[in-house]
Amino acid sequence: MNSRESQKNTVTDEMIMNRIYVLRGQKVMIDIDLAVLYQIDVAKMRMLTGKKTGRFPDDFMFRLNLEDYDSLKRQDSTVNRNTLLTDFPFAFTDLCKALHNSVYVS
Repeated sequence: MNSRESQKNTVTDEMIMNRIYVLRGQKVMIDIDLAVLYQIDVAKMRMLTGKKTGRFPDDFMFRLNLEDYDSLKRQDSTVNRNTLLTDFPFAFTDLCKALHNSVYVS
């Protein structure tokens, strides 16, 4: 891997911090953003997440609803309504984000 590819694949703290939102009183990351960070397809990530929901306690993730979407839009005006509303994404809480990798590694 050359230095240009290495830089492209590097995830910075800023990239992560810019994708943390507050929904339902919790800091969360949306599955779309996690898929980008893990460099996997969003549809595949949602499929794997749906199959492995038993591995996550209820308070570690939830599916967004319209109220969550409105809150998300207020926090980030670049959020694309069409992308989010074709299939409501999952939101992952802080602790779940730390454990999330184990689902996709196993």
